[in-house]
Amino acid sequence: MLIDIASRLTIPLAGVEIHPGGKKNTYEDLVKAITAIRVQFKETFNNIPFVVVENRTGQFISDGKQICEFWERLLSLEKGLAKILVLSLIYHNCIRLQKIIS
Repeated sequence: MLIDIASRLTIPLAGVEIHPGGKKNTYEDLVKAITAIRVQFKETFNNIPFVVVENRTGQFISDGKQICEFWERLLSLEKGLAKILVLSLIYHNCIRLQKIIS
């Protein structure tokens, strides 16, 4: 689907945001998805977008502990991805962090 959408745009995508998905997914599944997205964009458009992974309540990465576990697993599977992967905390987590800091 991402390739189809990107092919309709007139400029290469700089980045792609994905969500971890449901509880049946694993950290390995997410690393495979990130790698597959990057490979397919390279093969199709000769462009590799950065990937933003957004944590979501109710998905298999939904809190700070799971973000840390995912990051450690990512480093053990595909260390090179750590240089280009962006982890995005959803807005309500930022509000909680603001309250803790204030």
